[in-house]
Order: sequence, then structure tokens, then C-alpha cells
Amino acid sequence: MTETKYGKYFVTEPKGQVRADDGKLVFDKGILARKEELGAECVIAYQAFTKPWYNYVKKPHKHDFHQLICFLGSNPLDLYEFDAEIELYIGEEQEKHTITRSTIVSIPPFLEHCPLHFVKVDKPFIFLEVMFVGKYSRI
Repeated sequence: MTETKYGKYFVTEPKGQVRADDGKLVFDKGILARKEELGAECVIAYQAFTKPWYNYVKKPHKHDFHQLICFLGSNPLDLYEFDAEIELYIGEEQEKHTITRSTIVSIPPFLEHCPLHFVKVDKPFIFLEVMFVGKYSRI
């Protein structure tokens, strides 16, 4: 949407793949916008889950950027309508957190996180990631 003076500020279509610094594919779909479209050091990724996926992210890792991980109900009239169980491990000691309602997790730079398991999914939910960096990478 660039045919108007301010149209360049509107991103209207998902953009596809994101690769890490080592060239490995990180996200094959669900990228809403990257630095190139946003004009900001940010990557936004989106996926909807309809069934369990135990080892969605198998190994702990960390980043040198801030990341928000959002688990939201998929009812557009009530994002708090949530019927899933998610396990997310945080910190070097692998502190286990069980998510059973719409939640946003703020992951500061260098905080180890994962594994991430979608244990139960009785209603679809939205998995939204906002990464404050121009290019995704893991440490």
C-alpha cells in the first residue's frame, strides 16, 4: 500500500520465510513482517495451532535481543477463551511454567528458554512472536 504518502507504513500481507544467521530455515510461514517491511528492528511471526505438538522447540537457547512470546485464544471476540496446556521452560535451571490461559511471556536478551511443548490443544490458539531485532538468530 505505497500509492499514497503514508501507505508505506501499512504492511498488508504475510511475508513467508525467515532464516537465521547460519542460513537455516527458522520459520517457513507465518511471518507477518520483518525489518524490510516495517522499517524497524523487528520480526513478527504468527502461527495457529489446532493439535498438540510436544517438541515444538526441543532445545534450550537464547538470543541477544528481546522477544515477546504470546499465546492467545483464537476467538476474535474473546482472546481469553483459551483451552490448551503449554509447557515452557525458562532459565539455565529449566524452571517449568505451565500455561493454561492467554499469556504473554517477555524474554529479555540472553535469558535461556525452551523446550516448548504444546501438551493439550482442545481449542485452537494463536502463537505470536515479536522479536526486537532485524534478523533472527540463536546463541
